[in-house]
Amino acid sequence: MDTRFSYLQTKAAMGYTFIPDQMCSSPVSASDLEWFNDDLPSPQSLPAELHFIWQARWKGVPNPPTSLQGSDAHCDSQLYPTIYTMLYWHEAALLYIINYLVTVGGVDPSKEACLASDNTYRGTACGCVVFQSYGLSHGHFYSPNYPNFYQSNFDCILYTFIGDVNEIVEIKFLNMDLEQQRTARGHECKDYIRIYSNTDRGEVNEDSRYDEEICGSLASMEEKKFYSSGRALVLEFHIGANSSEKRHTGFKGVFSFLEKSAFKTDGLLQYGTQCSYNIQSMNNHTKGNFYSPRYPQKYPRSSHCQYMFMGQETETVKVTFNLIRLPKPNHCGDYIRVYDGSNSSGKLLKQFCDHTFNNEVVLSTSPYLYIEFKSDDDKEKEGFSAEYTFLDNRWEENNPSPTSNDGSSERVTGPII
Repeated sequence: MDTRFSYLQTKAAMGYTFIPDQMCSSPVSASDLEWFNDDLPSPQSLPAELHFIWQARWKGVPNPPTSLQGSDAHCDSQLYPTIYTMLYWHEAALLYIINYLVTVGGVDPSKEACLASDNTYRGTACGCVVFQSYGLSHGHFYSPNYPNFYQSNFDCILYTFIGDVNEIVEIKFLNMDLEQQRTARGHECKDYIRIYSNTDRGEVNEDSRYDEEICGSLASMEEKKFYSSGRALVLEFHIGANSSEKRHTGFKGVFSFLEKSAFKTDGLLQYGTQCSYNIQSMNNHTKGNFYSPRYPQKYPRSSHCQYMFMGQETETVKVTFNLIRLPKPNHCGDYIRVYDGSNSSGKLLKQFCDHTFNNEVVLSTSPYLYIEFKSDDDKEKEGFSAEYTFLDNRWEENNPSPTSNDGSSERVTGPII
């Protein structure tokens, strides 16, 4: 495939559209796009609604608006996302077909998907592959030549995942086989993937701080899922020097674009705090969800959060921790404590401070429940995902309490440490 076509694919996936040469100092020119139709698939392979696009041609604009003539604000390719002005239906059709090819046909990660002149990362060109959420909620990504051995004919590839403004990115590795070397200090990555999960614009350079570095096998990976804090996440796949004889298959993964609102705590954030909430029962609000800070990303070090549940006079509070992930070994440096009452002076019903728990249920004996989450300045994990329900005792008295898998009641009344 023509390199220019790959360039347009990538730019379209990043949200760029194009305007004719007369309106910019150095855009893709009209003449550069004359080959476009020749590179399209046959009309028979396109959906019926796209057939009308087949004969669309790029045309210049004889009289561009004065406000756009020579305007770098509209034409600087370094601005992201730069949304160029579109003037004719066939220009919209051009963008539509490019997006179709990217999101449905996909971008081949074994090919360089951007021009070297458009990327100066680390002083040399990285290949780059862009996955955009326009019409695409999930998909797969691979190392070059997967599942065969990857080659050493490139230095690095950037995989950029860009969601909508209200989305975050989830990636999960299904297979991993990158070269490690044994040293006196243990294993060190020779080839590696660096994960940049806190870049909202989807851009990295040599000064960008990465959040994770991984290599080796899937079994050796402590984490297999990673999340962005904002709408974008970048993977840098780097091959080390002296790597002519590669006998490793690389990696395979899946990505998803998730609604950020799905991880929002249902409660009122306490004034002057970062992660403490008041959660009150109301006529139209008797259940909801709450999370550790930044969930599903890892919580910050030195976090201290309180969740105060306040039910009606005839209610009790039921909390189900769907997932708890804390460091191991922990020695209770990071912990979750659940108290039967409105503050930490109440009876301790449950404490979690070691590794992983699933579907843990705690019930209060009064309308109030108080939960404290605290982390130290060492390791951090995902924290917890939980849901709550305010139970009306007038209904509960006529219905037996559910029991856990071992036959015991879910209600916890004594102190458990």
